[in-house]
Amino acid sequence: TNRQTTVSNSNKAALRIFGRPCYHDMGLNHKVNFAGDWWPKAPEGQMHVYQFFPEEIPQDVLELAKILRVNFQWDVRHVSAGELKRIQLLNAMATKKDMVILDEATGDLDLDMRHVLLQYLHDRSVNEGATVI
Repeated sequence: TNRQTTVSNSNKAALRIFGRPCYHDMGLNHKVNFAGDWWPKAPEGQMHVYQFFPEEIPQDVLELAKILRVNFQWDVRHVSAGELKRIQLLNAMATKKDMVILDEATGDLDLDMRHVLLQYLHDRSVNEGATVI
């Protein structure tokens, strides 16, 4: 006999994060960083990195910018593909959350920066209990 498996759309069978249905529970937005919708190119018009953040940039963001070697004065129109990816990573992970989901995060990064990013994510997981996917 030929058997088919059907995935139910009910909350009972739904994919879960922290025990909550990830496609239906918007409360998870406060617990999960997601980075994977990368800009294919820099936005048009003058835009500096500091404009992505509040006027007084939080200390955690300043520390992450230092780790990722992002300069807040950069105009995003005039950066390399690797620098653009680092800006996007900084923006996506500016707020520390319990889970970090990254898709193709190391693309466009040089070998050294890949190591830096992976070390940062490892440290977040080991020292702060963050789940990194």
